[in-house]
Amino acid sequence: MLRDQNWAWLLNLLPSPLRRLTSRITRTTPPRAPLFKYSRCWVWLPALVIAGISTVTTLSAFRAPIPWPGWVVRVMTAAQPFRSVNPYGLFATMTKSRPEIIIEGTWDGERWYPYEFRWKAGDVSVRPRLVAPYQPRLDWQMWFAALGEKEGNPWIINLMVRLMQNEPSVIDLLEYNPFEQRPPTLIRAVRFTYRFATPAEREQGMWWAREFKDLYCPPFRLNLSP
Repeated sequence: MLRDQNWAWLLNLLPSPLRRLTSRITRTTPPRAPLFKYSRCWVWLPALVIAGISTVTTLSAFRAPIPWPGWVVRVMTAAQPFRSVNPYGLFATMTKSRPEIIIEGTWDGERWYPYEFRWKAGDVSVRPRLVAPYQPRLDWQMWFAALGEKEGNPWIINLMVRLMQNEPSVIDLLEYNPFEQRPPTLIRAVRFTYRFATPAEREQGMWWAREFKDLYCPPFRLNLSP
């Protein structure tokens, strides 16, 4: 509740006629009685509920192994649709591993050569690059695609098709195209798990170390028949 005294500094800024009129109105208007004797409860009660939900949300974000009582889970479930408390942020939940998709092509089905992107991790001997203030959208989306599967990211299949066609507008987004002279006959996408190299690995010229995870997209070729 704001009282007249809270507005005194603002009223003093008004011209004299308006200031006199305002003062006359405030003197003749009777004060309102509070709607409820304990009206402050309507402020503190929601504040305490939100504070409690915020505490549970924060602890859950840190994966705290706390066996929450059933009533806490029910309150959290009931409050979730209101979006009043949530782990807001661009990276509210951080991944603990770094999967990366490496797109490779071949002419003979035996020797596979990788397409190198400008910004994302690829060649383990290439130092991580400073990105800001740029937003390398393709490299960024490749990382998100690596967190899921190709079925949920159909655009990556279109990307691979354009690479097989040596589409200039797509090739220009890459750092290195191993098939500049002649497009590959087969293309595939392999997923690796990357991590930073250890000091001993750094002495060998490595910035990254990686392990094979799975075949993200099996090899395929373009059907050029009419």
